[in-house]
Amino acid sequence: MKRLAVVVPTYWGPVREYELGVPSPAYDHPTPLGAEGTLPRLLESLAQCRGAEFEVYLIVAPTEPGLGEAAEGRVQGIAAEFAGTMRVTVIGPSALAELKAELAEGLEAELLSLQGYGNVRNLGLAVGLLSGAEAIVFLDDDEVVEPGYLARAGAALAEVNRSGEAVGVAGPYLDQGGSPFLPEGPERGNIFLDKARYINQALRKLLQGEEKKPTPLAFGGNVVLSRSLAQKVPFDPLIPRGEDIDYVLSAWLLGCEFYFDPGLSVVHLPPAEPRPTPYEALRRDVVRFVYQRGKLAVASAQWLPLPLELGPYPGRFLEEDLEGQAASAFKLACGSLPARSEDFLARLRNWVPTGAAAFFRFVPRWRRLTGRLPARHLPAALRRRA
Repeated sequence: MKRLAVVVPTYWGPVREYELGVPSPAYDHPTPLGAEGTLPRLLESLAQCRGAEFEVYLIVAPTEPGLGEAAEGRVQGIAAEFAGTMRVTVIGPSALAELKAELAEGLEAELLSLQGYGNVRNLGLAVGLLSGAEAIVFLDDDEVVEPGYLARAGAALAEVNRSGEAVGVAGPYLDQGGSPFLPEGPERGNIFLDKARYINQALRKLLQGEEKKPTPLAFGGNVVLSRSLAQKVPFDPLIPRGEDIDYVLSAWLLGCEFYFDPGLSVVHLPPAEPRPTPYEALRRDVVRFVYQRGKLAVASAQWLPLPLELGPYPGRFLEEDLEGQAASAFKLACGSLPARSEDFLARLRNWVPTGAAAFFRFVPRWRRLTGRLPARHLPAALRRRA
């Protein structure tokens, strides 16, 4: 059985608006500092896991710089409750500063950050590599796992990774009633407003049978990555949301593989509040897909095309009519196309080539960083936080 690093990003503070073109701390539902949050529930379920050797790493991302110390302290208090049952290490802003100071020499440690979904997950990759784990499991803090989940995750990866390849495995989310499908609501005739329908169409194909299938789809709170994949493929620091699917597409583009295991499930119990406004959530979705499409165009000019079909999701969201669908979605959501939305779409079109070029420069820098990490161990300063 592989030794696993279980990485859990946990976001704390008020909801923030997304800012185009920067790694922004605009998260879907961060936990208010005064709230109990969902993290204790996940840790309770992890403490029951059997059949796998693992350590847990909590990556604490505040939504505002001034909240770093309070957020890190809050999560330290939660982690301390599980000290007698499993090893839990908390890594927030102060721990990151210590880590970067220890790794700085020749390692491009400035790539490590807690700003934005992609950077938070990249820090999780780096910590998993430094820990010496053979594989990295990403979970989200609003989930619950069964006692056999980690054993299943390790076995699923081993099944598709017999020769040490750069490979990942994803599985479905289940809701409280045990369904893997999203609620759809009335059909609106717009891909952004009907997104749940496209996701469910893709899931129906992936969930057929028990075999693992090549996939363009993954849920970031239920993936297991080989050590080699973590070294070769980073998350995109500029993606505003949907960093999970973006990562899978990047993996395939860079010659790696990703599989969907219908039996590797977690229960996803997201809080109702707080959340971004529907308009703000729509903005982030528009950016992610227009940006992803731009990156695929750049990649197809430099490398081979994607070696798999993208299906109804995310494929339908990467077609030529995307900006028209976005403008229609803004009109349907707001009653008309707000001037700020028209300006936003124009700025987005202008920014995409710059953002795409930045990511493809980021990949070799990430590989230089991770190429040095395997020879190291998790710094003593972080071990003291366990």
